[in-house]
Amino acid sequence: DGRKQGYWSTFNKGGTKRGEITYNQGSGEYREYYPSGKLKVKGFKQGELNQGLWQYFFEDGKLEGECDFQNGKGVYKGYFSNGALQTKGTIENNLRVGTWELYEKDGKLSGYYKPFYDDTELVGQIEGLVKKTKAPPIQRSRKRTGFYYFTPLFPEYHGVIVAANPAFSFIGFMPILIEFYNQERLGHEFSFVGIRDPFYTADADVATNKTFLRGYSIAVKQKFYNSFKTGMWYFGHQVQLTNLSHLVNTEFPFPLSQPTKIVASAAEQRAEYGIFAGLRLMEKNDGNGFTIDTFAGYNFGYRAIDIDPQFADKFKNLNQSSFAQSFNFGINFGYSFSFDGRK
Repeated sequence: DGRKQGYWSTFNKGGTKRGEITYNQGSGEYREYYPSGKLKVKGFKQGELNQGLWQYFFEDGKLEGECDFQNGKGVYKGYFSNGALQTKGTIENNLRVGTWELYEKDGKLSGYYKPFYDDTELVGQIEGLVKKTKAPPIQRSRKRTGFYYFTPLFPEYHGVIVAANPAFSFIGFMPILIEFYNQERLGHEFSFVGIRDPFYTADADVATNKTFLRGYSIAVKQKFYNSFKTGMWYFGHQVQLTNLSHLVNTEFPFPLSQPTKIVASAAEQRAEYGIFAGLRLMEKNDGNGFTIDTFAGYNFGYRAIDIDPQFADKFKNLNQSSFAQSFNFGINFGYSFSFDGRK
């Protein structure tokens, strides 16, 4: 059934046994050895995840570290040969994540370090201490392949970007958006655009027989980010719903001898699918900070128009085709902040 079964073993290049495990329907206790044959690591594997208490040993048999896993995630504690705490930090999916603590033999906190990865391969660590200490033995995950945007990374900054652009109100709309962002990889954006053209003029003050707009649009976007030296470019797609009222202040003879000012209206609804590309600049693409986003795209879909026949002449220039298409662009200013504590 796709699960490992029975006895499995691995060997070093010299032929000595490196590790072994006896699987029972994909689960079993794993043991790893030094070239000398002394026990190095032991712990229970449930499927591909570490589960329960794992122990790591020095070659002389003394305990080097231990980690109590729950579904592949746990807090590792490493020890000096005298048993004093040496390192402490989180392991998730066999990778060190977050900030790790380092201690002196007398128990005093001596500093911190934070590993960082490229395609899940450890490429370095940011250190804040005078003296380095030995890191726990960690297995590596496979590199991302294919359309990797949906593949989780560890560790990974998870942020929320809140953005807007009040300046666009002077050309008739106000965008407000929130985006759930994963570091240099994937974003899901929910946007609301208030439409008022002219924006700061009351309805009654718009000139007679001049069409003005009132309405809104909402959109759900999926973005695929790609990093380069000065920022991140992205491509994506969206679904957008728009509800518009086309309005005209006019005079209606009622009664015939006494014209009365009224507002003629035409209701428009659009449901569109679109593609777009853009560029996002961030103060930090893996941490909290300010961001600027600019994009352009094309939408197409269905349009429904409802016009009162007695005011048809007021909207004779209005596009009434059931096929809707539009070009959109934007520049938004915002701030990204972590929502799950990963930095």
